[in-house]
Amino acid sequence: MVILRQSSALTKPTSVKLENNAYTGVVLPIHPDEEESEELIDAIKTMVYDASAYLYTATKKRAYFEEVIILVPDTWEDKPEYRSPKNATFEGADIIVAPRNPRFAPEPELPPVPHTKHYEGCGGQSIHVHFTSHFMLDSKTELFYGNRGRVFVHEWGHYRWGLFNEYADEIADVDNAQNFYFSLDEEIWKPTRCSDGFVAYNLVFGNGRYRYCNGDQYIGYEDGCVSIPDSSQPDVTASIMSGYTSIPEVRVLQ
Repeated sequence: MVILRQSSALTKPTSVKLENNAYTGVVLPIHPDEEESEELIDAIKTMVYDASAYLYTATKKRAYFEEVIILVPDTWEDKPEYRSPKNATFEGADIIVAPRNPRFAPEPELPPVPHTKHYEGCGGQSIHVHFTSHFMLDSKTELFYGNRGRVFVHEWGHYRWGLFNEYADEIADVDNAQNFYFSLDEEIWKPTRCSDGFVAYNLVFGNGRYRYCNGDQYIGYEDGCVSIPDSSQPDVTASIMSGYTSIPEVRVLQ
C-alpha cells in the first residue's frame, strides 16, 4: 500500500495492469472535502487487504491487489511516509472516497451505498468506484453490507470487467428493478437472483418492521416484497455479483 500526496499535476488516466496475477497501479484518492483522518486511511487499508484475499479466492488464485495507491489531499498535514504523486491524480482515479451522492444515500442515517459510475455495456470498463467516508467508518456498515473488502470486489466486478448486478437494484436501476419474475419453465414466481439454493424469506417492510408478504409463488407477491436470504446457512454458493456478500459461502465470480 502506497500513500501519496495529491498535487495540481496535469491529469493522466490511471494505468491499471494485471501482470503475473497481480493488479498494480490502482489509484484511490480521497476527495479534498473529506476531513483529515488517520482512521479513514487505516479503514481503506483494511478494506483493500481484505479485498485482495477475497479476490484471490474468487478468481481461483488468478488475481490479487499488489499495489493500490492512496492519494491524500494536499490540504492535509504532510507526513514523512507520504510520497510524491507523480502522474497520479484525482481525475484519473479508479476508486474514490468522496462525499455522498444523494441518489445512493436514500436514508441519511445509514451508510451510503457504494456505486460504480458506468456508461458502457456488459464487459466495458467503468469510470470509477465511489465509496464515502461514512461507509468506510460507520460501525453499521458491515451489518448492512457485509465485509467492506467483499463489497470492494463486488464493485471491482462492475468497474474492471463491466459485470452487472444479479439482483433487482432499486437504487441504481430503479426503472428495471424487479424483485420477482415468472418462470415459464416452472410456472411459478421466483426471486430475481443467481442461485436457487438459498433459504430465504419473502418480506415487506412497513410501519417500522418486516412482515411476510401477501401472495405466493403461484399468484405472485405484493408490491414492495423482497426475498431476503438467511445469512447463517452454510452450504450454499452464489456469485459475488448476486449482492449477498454478507453470506460466507458467497465467494465466486460467475
